[in-house]
Amino acid sequence: MKDTEWKIKEIDTSDWAKKFADLLVNNGNKTYFLQGKWGSGKTRYLQKTETLSKDTLKFIYLSLWHPKNEKSLAKQVFSKVNPILNFFKGLFTSALVGWMIFGSAWLTGIGIFNYVNFDAWFLLVTVITVIVTTLFNLSKNKLINVDTILMNLSLFKLRWPFYRKSRVLIIDDFDRLDEVTQKELYKLFNAIHEEGLKYPQKIIKWYDKKPKKLFRPIIFLCKKIVEFSENRKARIVFVGDWKNIVKVKHNYLEKIIDQTVSLPIILKPEFFGEEIMLIISENLKEEIDDMEIFKLFELENLTLRQANHFLSYVKNEFFRQEKIGRVQVNQQLFIIYLFLFHRNMYEILINNWQKIQEKKSIETLKAFEISSNDDQAQKEIKQYVNNIFKEDSDNISFPEPFVSLPVNYFINDLTYTHSVRELNKIINNSKEIRQLAFGHDTDKASLIDELSLYSVSINNESYSNKLLIAAISAMYAEPRHKPNLLIKKIFLNYEIKLEKTEFNTNPMKSPLERNKIVFSKMSKAITEMAKKPNNEALLTELLYIYRACLPIYGTVTHSFNNADRSISDIQLNNINRYSLTRYYSKRAYEIENQKNFGKKLYDAEALLVQLCFKSPSPDISDEAYDNLNIQPIEKKVEKIEQLADFEYVAFWDCYLGLGTRAKGERILNFEYKNKIYGDYVYNRYKEIKQTACNLLKSNKGSELEKMLNSREWFAFFLRIAAITHQYNVRNNFSQKVILNKLAQLLDSYKLMHLQDLLSQVQNDPDWISFIKKIL
Repeated sequence: MKDTEWKIKEIDTSDWAKKFADLLVNNGNKTYFLQGKWGSGKTRYLQKTETLSKDTLKFIYLSLWHPKNEKSLAKQVFSKVNPILNFFKGLFTSALVGWMIFGSAWLTGIGIFNYVNFDAWFLLVTVITVIVTTLFNLSKNKLINVDTILMNLSLFKLRWPFYRKSRVLIIDDFDRLDEVTQKELYKLFNAIHEEGLKYPQKIIKWYDKKPKKLFRPIIFLCKKIVEFSENRKARIVFVGDWKNIVKVKHNYLEKIIDQTVSLPIILKPEFFGEEIMLIISENLKEEIDDMEIFKLFELENLTLRQANHFLSYVKNEFFRQEKIGRVQVNQQLFIIYLFLFHRNMYEILINNWQKIQEKKSIETLKAFEISSNDDQAQKEIKQYVNNIFKEDSDNISFPEPFVSLPVNYFINDLTYTHSVRELNKIINNSKEIRQLAFGHDTDKASLIDELSLYSVSINNESYSNKLLIAAISAMYAEPRHKPNLLIKKIFLNYEIKLEKTEFNTNPMKSPLERNKIVFSKMSKAITEMAKKPNNEALLTELLYIYRACLPIYGTVTHSFNNADRSISDIQLNNINRYSLTRYYSKRAYEIENQKNFGKKLYDAEALLVQLCFKSPSPDISDEAYDNLNIQPIEKKVEKIEQLADFEYVAFWDCYLGLGTRAKGERILNFEYKNKIYGDYVYNRYKEIKQTACNLLKSNKGSELEKMLNSREWFAFFLRIAAITHQYNVRNNFSQKVILNKLAQLLDSYKLMHLQDLLSQVQNDPDWISFIKKIL
């Protein structure tokens, strides 16, 4: 990308420059002050003026603001006014110094070798060397004032009237010079404007004392010569910012300036602010909808050079730092603006980034001081800060805003998030999405967060459906698939989308009516995308997906009271444990009373939904639970005990959190088959688990012992049991089948690749179908 694509095109000031050139040509030897801030285009404007007046004016640029330039003012003026003479002066000086060194060496050599033949060469070298050494010492001891000689030569040329072109002496960056240098320039100014040709002036003064008619022609001629001489003297143009000059203690400039000239108004930011926006939009190929950042240029009267400097940083951040699609454009532009023009404010942000990210707000940063001389500018910037960095909880945006990921926005910092283009590519790659849906949460946690946030923020139906299909495919791939974080976020985002759509479409309907519609649409989407027939047999599987993939128990939120203490609260979505129980209990009861209940996959879900999924806590009042009039668990014991081992484990792991907690559980403290029911459940659960452990120590199973801990083995064992439809794992026949199929499975895989297989097969989402073919 060319740098010219990131620069404001040169603004044509030819008409204004032509007028200024005419002023310099026709207005005599006046002194001017060209007013403008640093970087506002003064030098370029003068160059344009010089080009337009090249036949009548000769511009001499005197730039004294160079920290490393230690030459005297006289030498610097001479080098600019007489560049050719200055070249030969330097050449002559170098030759003299060389000759002095040569001569000294010559004479020294003669003395060492006692060579006493005083021929003409010896005499010549001696004389010249003595002269050069003497002149050098005289100038060094200031007995010969070289600066005075050089200044007189410069003044002669600046005052000499008979050049074809009038001289224009440009004193650049006058406002940056120290007071001592400024005073020297005032002396230079006075010397240039001294009376020019002295003899004609003396004649005129003498004439005033003599008879008028006798010398009238001579006097007329003398006056014309003097007038011509004065008009042809060098014009002087001081260049700088008047605001900075008036601060100097002894400011004599206002006494000698004849006219102040302002830069053309088209060089003001009002005229190029919109072009900044167009340059950024064209290069980023993105519409910039926020004009506030460009209004700040106008408000703070920033210059053309500052605008181009700003654009160079924009180019660096979005292209060299590769932030396109990774940051919000408007917020990144403002961070660059603060970095360049309000560094103190930028430092506050960078020093408090952790606090900003934690609170997702900049309101905690009370020490914002805007370094602007304009009160209105301070007010506008503070207001813009609050607007652009405000976190909108109602609208999710992507890329993530500054308050969520401040480090991504800091200048020259690397971003580790994926760009919009990369996320689009991932979503459109069904294989990659399926791998993410099957993978572990820790594998690509940041990518999962970004995909989730992106799919919600863009509101793209096609992308949302592709993600939902991947999530549903994973959930249907094997019995009771354990969803990862991506699957949970996909389902939650889809639910929230349905809820918002329904609320906006039918705001007058009751929450219960809207809930029914959300359930209906959600169920329909899942069954259609899974390409399953919509019948009662699939209701229990759907219930498992709801409770496994959605936060049906609510999400914990925190608020603060007057004492600044955190108060926890449970926030429920439309699809929650209470609404599921209310909506599906009747249909679940019908499933419970069907023949062969308990022998099929997901039968446990029919009981769980009627019991509101988990045991009530005796220490916590739950009004929503009480209003459902849920039957006590004693009424469901017979149905629970009908469940096959696979479903039995699933039921208690959900209802109690873990089946081994049944022993001593208060809600299970009643008699069943001459035992406390909690003990009965505990014993059966342990027996199922012991069966799995025994199989682990069998022939082929022993190969897995080093790879899996007991809990992982138990989960894997139950998955193999479910795939082979051997739900009562304590049955001898079922155990033989499982062992036989397990041996076939292990023989089909190389042992070195088995670890990936058993760890939910992060690199092979098709492993379930592979197992089914073998088994």
